[in-house]
Amino acid sequence: MAMNGLQPMPLFEPKADPTNTSARWTQWIERFNTYLVASNGKDTARKRALLLYQAGPEVHEIFKTLPDTGDEKNYEAAVNALTAYFEPEKNRIYQTYMFRQASQQDNETIDEFHTRLRRLAKHCEFVDVEFEIKMQIVCNGTSSRLRKKALKESNYSLKDMLIDGRKSETCSAQASGMEEKFKDVQLNQVERKPAQSKCYNCGFAYPHLDRPCPAENSTCNSCGIL
Repeated sequence: MAMNGLQPMPLFEPKADPTNTSARWTQWIERFNTYLVASNGKDTARKRALLLYQAGPEVHEIFKTLPDTGDEKNYEAAVNALTAYFEPEKNRIYQTYMFRQASQQDNETIDEFHTRLRRLAKHCEFVDVEFEIKMQIVCNGTSSRLRKKALKESNYSLKDMLIDGRKSETCSAQASGMEEKFKDVQLNQVERKPAQSKCYNCGFAYPHLDRPCPAENSTCNSCGIL
C-alpha cells in the first residue's frame, strides 16, 4: 500500500542475481534512503521498521540471524549489519568484467551510455573513473569520429567528448529529418506528375511540346486515310 502518496519500494531479493548481490544491495539501500526523505521518515525506530518491511521477508529472515543489529531504535546498526552480510558477495573482478563488456547500443545516446558506464564503474573501485569511462566510450562507443579525435588529441577530456557526442547526435537527427522531408517532397512531385498521353495519330507521346505531330497531313500506310 502506498504511504503518503508514495509507491512502496520493490523487494530486495538476495537470490535474484547471486553474482551481483552486493552492488544490488548498495543500489537498493540508496533508493531506500531517498524513499525515507520523500516520506519524511525521521524517527529512527520507524526507519528501522520500514527498512525490514520494505526489504521483504527474505531480508527480514536473514536479519534475524545477524549479530550486532542494535536495538529496535538503531537504524544505522541495522543497515550496517545487512551491508556487512551482503558485502562478501562483492566481486571486484566480476564487476570490472561487466564494465569492460559494456558496449553502446544502436539506439543508445552517448549520455545514456555514459550513465550506464558510471553506474557499472561504481562497484569496480577504479583509481581514475573518468579515464576508464572515457576509454570505454572510445573502445566500445558507436562514434568513429569521437574515437579518431580521442586518438589524435591526447588531452581530449571525457567532458569534451560528451559535448561533441551530443552535438553529433543532434546534427544527425536534424539531417535525417531534412532528408525525410526531401524524400516526401520528391514523392509528392512524382505522384503529381501527369501521366503522358499517347498521340492517336503518330503513336508517340502527347503533347509534342515544341514540335508538330510528325504524322500531321500524312497518309496512313494501312488505311490510306489522310
